[in-house]
Amino acid sequence: MTRLLLNFTLRSASRRFPAAALLLALGACSALSGRPAGIAVYDFGPPLALAGSDRAATLPTISVAEIAVPDWLDSPQIFYRLAYADGQQPRPYADSRWVMPPGLLVTQRLKSRLAEHANVVAAGDTLDGVILKVDLDEFAQVFSSPTTSNGLVQMRATVLKSGRLLGQRSFFVEVPAASANAEGGVRALTRAADDAIAGLAAWAVATAN
Repeated sequence: MTRLLLNFTLRSASRRFPAAALLLALGACSALSGRPAGIAVYDFGPPLALAGSDRAATLPTISVAEIAVPDWLDSPQIFYRLAYADGQQPRPYADSRWVMPPGLLVTQRLKSRLAEHANVVAAGDTLDGVILKVDLDEFAQVFSSPTTSNGLVQMRATVLKSGRLLGQRSFFVEVPAASANAEGGVRALTRAADDAIAGLAAWAVATAN
């Protein structure tokens, strides 16, 4: 019924106001897609190519909590900082978004990488009490000049077992962006996140053993 009404409206408008009909069509497509027209949406790309492993009983079982983020990162916005002007102000790109908040993207990627060398279970489901908690402290494209920027990722990881601290470590990765825009920032942040996640996962498994 909605589609018939939309088609009828477009046909009527196109006979009298062709330009208005085009705008109406673009607006309708935007409404159906769930995001404003002209907004580019990004994720981390295809799943990582991981080495297969059997779920042997000798592998550690690790419960992974959803990654914690500061309030300003708890949205799908892609942030950048102008370190040469005011590096203390995270600014969102107006025409680009992540498909979901960065904390969720990083959580998914971390679980996938961790599953190479551990039995990964939901938070609270582990049998031996090993819990991995991660805080994503920074996830932004940082400009040192108007044309030069890096994707910067900083995380803190904590491994606990039965309430006892086994280890804690910070991971800081910077990757140069190929272009001074959101697309360049996304690619640099994806590479930086993958590098940080690889190091974090290896450390977490070694700490849990």
